[in-house]
Amino acid sequence: INATPRYDHNSEFIGTVAVFHDITARKTAEAEVQRLLEAERFYRQQTEALQDVIREMTSTLDLDQVLDRITDDLGRVIPFDSGCLFLYDENHRLVAVAGRGYSNPEKVIGQELSDDILFVEIEWSRQAIIIQDASQDARYQHWGDAMRVRGWMGVPLLWQSEVIGMFAIDSFTPGAYTEMHAKLAQTFANQAAIAIHNSRLFKQVEK
Repeated sequence: INATPRYDHNSEFIGTVAVFHDITARKTAEAEVQRLLEAERFYRQQTEALQDVIREMTSTLDLDQVLDRITDDLGRVIPFDSGCLFLYDENHRLVAVAGRGYSNPEKVIGQELSDDILFVEIEWSRQAIIIQDASQDARYQHWGDAMRVRGWMGVPLLWQSEVIGMFAIDSFTPGAYTEMHAKLAQTFANQAAIAIHNSRLFKQVEK
């Protein structure tokens, strides 16, 4: 508010003129700038963490160790409450092979979800899918002990042009994941696919 006193021709005070300025738009713009700065800072930090993770992930050719490192390191790149790594087997069945954060992992590891609508869509599109609120999305199946999941992201593991598996990344918070998270997760998934492929080749050679 800007207030300006008014006087008559005899210099007698007769009132005040007040001008009101709506600062809502300015505050909104400032908040958006701050959000973008924080997002850029997070992306830079996670990109640096991703470089370290990739070096660790590719330091072994033992498949079991690779799978453990992948699921451990995923949390260093993408925050999650639970997460699972699925791989296609020789019969093209999508099977959960490793996971973190589940209260009952025996309900998750070893499950086959080849017909899951979301995973079928990811395999077909070869792109990540983000769900803002799984409780409001009919495509999401609450398999295992994932009843608390709200934010969700599914990411394909691509070896060349082939989808060899997927990540299911869960958050108990609605709207937890953005396109920035999807970009980071896809970069991680691509490197994970390379590490898995190399480990499988090494295992075949050992035989």
